[in-house]
Amino acid sequence: MKLRSLHTSSHLRPRLLVVALFASMWIVAPIFGVKEYSQIILNTPKNYYNSVADCAVVLTGGPRRVREGVALLSRNQVKQVIISGVHQHSTLADMMPEITFYPEINLDKVILERTSNSTAGNAQQSLILVEALKCKSILLVTSDYH
Repeated sequence: MKLRSLHTSSHLRPRLLVVALFASMWIVAPIFGVKEYSQIILNTPKNYYNSVADCAVVLTGGPRRVREGVALLSRNQVKQVIISGVHQHSTLADMMPEITFYPEINLDKVILERTSNSTAGNAQQSLILVEALKCKSILLVTSDYH
């Protein structure tokens, strides 16, 4: 009988990945609460283009997120934008070179949070800024997998 290593068996890798993802859901779901998460998803506005809030919190890491946060500020849907998880040496112009085409944007209204380096860190550091700015409502700009 010949045994094959899982490392060399390419047809098993996708299956193992799927099994690992489902197993992690069974572990993580009870911790965070599926019911609470589903309520957040179900209560998310369908048309956020009409939504207005004191602040927008943008989580870095995905395409177009920073641009969408700045667009919210440009459309006067928010008063402040917090971009969370910015690299220590990055500027807004580095992340969004077309910022010069938004002359109506007061750059003092865009805050770059540089401390966090994970989604949990984004939440913790953004909360500190949201409270300091006295934001009573926020729009979260992220990807659907968060």
